[in-house]
Amino acid sequence: MFEPLTIGAWAITTADCPVRFVLNPQDHRTTLILGDTHREFEISLDATTLVAILHKGAQALTSISGTPTDAAPKRIR
Repeated sequence: MFEPLTIGAWAITTADCPVRFVLNPQDHRTTLILGDTHREFEISLDATTLVAILHKGAQALTSISGTPTDAAPKRIR
């Protein structure tokens, strides 16, 4: 149905960028939305890809912060 990866844009975020997920249970996908309603970047993910992003993202966070992934998250103000 889809190619493994289709790209149409790129995005750079900062700490104050809104992040939200919209669940699409009918097709077993979720949409990650970065930005607000005036400037949004959306990416639609299947469950397997979302799991890989979360797992590899935790590893990347550990690498850049020096904090174990099982540590309690710190509140950013």
